[in-house]
Amino acid sequence: EAKITRLCELPDSGPVDFGIVISNELIDSLPVHRLVMKEGRLKEIFVDYLNGSFTEVFKEPSLSGLREYLDPFDIIEGQRVEVNLYAGKWLKSAARCFSTGFVITVDYGLPASELYAPGRPSTLVCHLRHTLNDNIYANAGLQDITAHIDFTNLVVAGRGFGLERTGFTTQKNFLIGAGVLRELKEVTTEHGHEVVEMVRFNRSIQKLIMDGGMGDIFKVLVQHKGFKEPPILKGFSFKDMSKYL
Repeated sequence: EAKITRLCELPDSGPVDFGIVISNELIDSLPVHRLVMKEGRLKEIFVDYLNGSFTEVFKEPSLSGLREYLDPFDIIEGQRVEVNLYAGKWLKSAARCFSTGFVITVDYGLPASELYAPGRPSTLVCHLRHTLNDNIYANAGLQDITAHIDFTNLVVAGRGFGLERTGFTTQKNFLIGAGVLRELKEVTTEHGHEVVEMVRFNRSIQKLIMDGGMGDIFKVLVQHKGFKEPPILKGFSFKDMSKYL
């Protein structure tokens, strides 16, 4: 019998025969290292507290892996980027949960070639009471701070843990491929008082697949493990964007 469990942390009791681990806006909230190209050298951005306010301090990268991570990319002078070294560690824990199954990641993010394109601005953003801002030093302890994830890195790291890429696409493409449009309600005057709820339901679907909104900003990556042949999922039947990873 299928069982769905909401987890606060991944279990370490050993793998089940078959499992699916789904994360939604999890990896973008993991800690990141902030780096900037300054006077032709890659520096890590640290924070100090002086004279009653936060101030940035630029030092050599704290880990050698940070330089290696960014070596393939042309980071230009003044460009700030974020590197998430914890995503791979989380993925390793997820892969250990099952012998056969899937890891499904739904999150803000981009392929590495886009995320670290020359001159691309920082993706670090703050969420406070349903509003967005980029002042990470304001509202200390009261706002969520997130950064776009590197989906290419998840694919590369996953292979080391037995996870192969099943598919990658936008949330809009995935939901359309999975048949979300068939869920839309046909609204007519005959539905009486139900019309308001039906319209609201249709609008909620529209929001999930809206061009330029959640439908494009959120991406879906599925990785599989333990299959003799690569599984085929309907979610990628509309448009698979794996070639961009």
